[in-house]
Amino acid sequence: MSRLFGWLFCLVVGCAPIYTPPGPLMGAPDNEIIVDAPFNKTWSALIDHVAGTFFSIQSFERASGLLLISQ
Repeated sequence: MSRLFGWLFCLVVGCAPIYTPPGPLMGAPDNEIIVDAPFNKTWSALIDHVAGTFFSIQSFERASGLLLISQ
């Protein structure tokens, strides 16, 4: 009987997931820039910049900040 409990214990402990929480963020990610300017000014500058590159604007929604571009 004790062997059965031993096997059950090993099965339960061996199959238990070990969760490691993510560490704290060390600053902003490489693909993120924080701009200290009003939204309207930043949005207009972004649209002007993208329009001057080889990207084309597929669609945009100013209210949500959604901007879809393609090559």
